Amino acid sequence: MKICIDPGHGGKDPGAIAKLDDIEYREKNLNLTAAYFLAGVLDSFGHEAILTRVTDEFLTLQSRVDQANDIDADLFISVHCNSFERSEPGGFEVWHYPDSDMGSHIASAILRAVRSIPWMEIHGEGIYEKAFHVLKYTTMPAILLELSFMSNEADLKTLVSLGNLFEICRFIGEAVTVSTS
Repeated sequence: MKICIDPGHGGKDPGAIAKLDDIEYREKNLNLTAAYFLAGVLDSFGHEAILTRVTDEFLTLQSRVDQANDIDADLFISVHCNSFERSEPGGFEVWHYPDSDMGSHIASAILRAVRSIPWMEIHGEGIYEKAFHVLKYTTMPAILLELSFMSNEADLKTLVSLGNLFEICRFIGEAVTVSTS
């Protein structure tokens, strides 16, 4: 299966910014690291993972969609970290396009897998529908991951731990593999 992985933000668009122990973290960098981890996991399961960006560069939303459509991907996964004006919200979310049966199926499988990580929190119901540009205009099933909230200190500690970030991506990769076979 050919899977297009889109590390959200990049270049002039840092996404969310948060500090922990006087170190500044930018969402664009965490997204890229997670995308590399996820690509490696998916490749190890026999998929062909292709990233929309491999460096810190700015891409328009439409150029991300065009890349996925041009390579005729079977699945599109946009990787993000969440943020909020208050520190209380936390946890993992997965989004899919409304009325996308396959998107809903894959998102549900990912949520079940991530829920099985003992230390992982889920935000609200964990699975949501919205017509985000990258979900609406891709021609294949598409999901958008919000790995956790950078505005929540506990979540941020999880995100900046490379071991934890890899484990989240491993569970996501396994769920994608199982749900698409």
